[in-house]
Amino acid sequence: MQNIFFGFLFVMLDFNLNIGASTIGLIPDFIGFWLLNKGMSELSIESDTFGKKSGLALILMACSMVIYLIDLLGLSLGLLGPIIGIAMTIAKLYLEYQVLMGMFELEEYNHTHLGADDCKTKWIFAMVMILLNFILIWIPLINIFAIIVAFIMGIVFLVSVNTFKNNYLEVKNSQYN
Repeated sequence: MQNIFFGFLFVMLDFNLNIGASTIGLIPDFIGFWLLNKGMSELSIESDTFGKKSGLALILMACSMVIYLIDLLGLSLGLLGPIIGIAMTIAKLYLEYQVLMGMFELEEYNHTHLGADDCKTKWIFAMVMILLNFILIWIPLINIFAIIVAFIMGIVFLVSVNTFKNNYLEVKNSQYN
């Protein structure tokens, strides 16, 4: 479960360093997708969703690695860039949703409430704020507010995933003691 938490951390937080035409991602998405894949594979015994969807994390890892290298070299994808960006965003959201569904399956498997519903609620709110960023891009003052709220909600979501992780690990530790 720790790999899933850190995978979300890497995928959801973007900090970049721009040097000329090059962009260096300080928290690369491809590492996050690798961690998500690793975590999903580890938990696939307890969740069918994790077993079925871990391959998507590998595909996203490969795609984001290519994009990372293109950005690092300062190359441009031209008109293909926004299309790839939208496709990656949709695939990433689908993967995040599937991870959340896997978290519900972990609750069922362990016959206990771990906080998956709280994670899902906070994820939905964070995604709504990100969508508002795209809609409000032409209204800078309101868009800045939406960006700040989306960032805060991303952090709140990560805290809820961390709480889920801690609850899960506590249940697992109590089963072995």
